[in-house]
Amino acid sequence: MTKLTAAGKSTGKERLEAFQHTVSDMFPPLAGTTDDVAGFSGRLQSASLGTVQLFDLAATSSVVRRTQNLIRRNAPDYLKVSLQVRGRCVMSQDGREAALGPGDFALQDTTRPYQLVFNDAFRMIVVMFPRKLLRLPPARLAHLTAHRVPGRQGLGALVSPFLVELGSRLDKGNLTSDIHLSDAILDLFAASFAEQPACENLAAPEARRRGLLLRIHVFIEDRLDDPWLDPATVAAAHHISVRYLQKLFKDDGDTVTGWIRARRLEHCRRDLAEAQFAELPVSSVAARWGLVDAAHFSRLFKATYGLPPTEYRRQSAELSGLCVQRRLECGHGLTSADLNEARLAAEHNKPNGICEMALAAGPRPSDPVNRLLLSPVWLVSRAPRRRLLSGIPWPARAAELYPHQEIRAAFARRGSARSRFS
Repeated sequence: MTKLTAAGKSTGKERLEAFQHTVSDMFPPLAGTTDDVAGFSGRLQSASLGTVQLFDLAATSSVVRRTQNLIRRNAPDYLKVSLQVRGRCVMSQDGREAALGPGDFALQDTTRPYQLVFNDAFRMIVVMFPRKLLRLPPARLAHLTAHRVPGRQGLGALVSPFLVELGSRLDKGNLTSDIHLSDAILDLFAASFAEQPACENLAAPEARRRGLLLRIHVFIEDRLDDPWLDPATVAAAHHISVRYLQKLFKDDGDTVTGWIRARRLEHCRRDLAEAQFAELPVSSVAARWGLVDAAHFSRLFKATYGLPPTEYRRQSAELSGLCVQRRLECGHGLTSADLNEARLAAEHNKPNGICEMALAAGPRPSDPVNRLLLSPVWLVSRAPRRRLLSGIPWPARAAELYPHQEIRAAFARRGSARSRFS
C-alpha cells in the first residue's frame, strides 16, 4: 500500500508539487492546477487488488486534466471509475459532462482527454484497470464515459457503498490483495454500466437489437464447454443468418468468435486462480471451457493476460498466501474461505501459501475456524511439504510452534511419519 500526505510540506507550492508528482506516477500522467496554491493540501492512498488498482484521494479545490499532449507521451489503455465520496465534481470527456455528488460515480478512458473540476475540498475513490478486463463492447463503452451513475438507485446503490467500504478498509490498513475481490469489482462495474441507457433513449428497433444480443450472449455463455460452438450454431438457434449475427457483434466493435474466445479465456483464468481446481492440469482446465488444443490455449492466454497459464496459476496461489499473511499480521485470523482453500490445497499436495500461514500463525483459541484448521489431527494428516519446516524434524518443530500438550502428543505418536511430508 502507498500512502502520501502532502499537508506536511512547508509551503503550499511544495505540497502541490509533491501531490502532483505522486499522482502522475500512480495514474497515467495528469496536469493539476488550483486557485489557492498557498492553502493546498492533499492525501493519497493506494493498493493493488490483483488485477485492479484502488486509490483513495482527498484534496482542496483543484482542476485536474489529462491533455492530448500527455496522452501522446504516455497512453496506457486503462479505464478509471471515480466515485465521489465528499464534495462535488464536474467530469468532462467526449463532449459530455457529469455532475457528481456524494455516492455518484462515472467512467473515464485514459486514452482520450478528460477534465475533473473540484470547486471545494473533496474525497474521491478511484478504481483503475486495463480496458480489456471490463466485459462490455467497445462501442458501448464509447457512450458511457462521463456519464453519471447515481449511487442511490439501480445497481449503483450496490456499487457505491461497496467502494466506500473498500476505501475505509484501505484507510485502516486492513485491505488485502485478492484475485476474487478484483473479479467481483469488475463484475459489479460491468453489470452497473450495462444497465445504463448510455446517455440516449433507445429507439424501439435498437431496443429489440439489444434484447436479441443479450439472448445470444446468454446462449453462448451456457455452451462455452462445447468445442464445436461456432457462429453457424448460434445463428441457427436464434433463427437469423450468420451475416446478421456478425453484424450485431460488429456494431458493438466485436466479432462472434472473438466474444466466444474471450469468454472462454476469462473462465479459464478464474479457474486457474481457484484452489479447488489446483489438481487439474492446465490442459484440463482449458478443455472444461471448450479449448481442447493445449498449445493453442497457452498462446491465447499469454497473448491476452501477458503470462503463460502455469505462471498465472502460480502467481495467483502466491497472492492468496500474501492475502492471508496480511490478515494474520493485522490480527484478523483466518476465515472459512481460507480454511477451505488451505484444506483443498493440502489435500491435493499443492500447498498455496495459506497452509504455511496457518502453521506460522499458531492456534487462536477464540477462533473456531482456526481451532479446526490447526487441530492436531488436521496438522498431522494434512501438513504441507514446504520450506517452512525444512531441516527440522516434525515432532520438534511442532513442539516449538505449538507447545500445547495434545499437539506434542499427536506429533510424538506420528513422529515416524515425517518422511511423508518432506
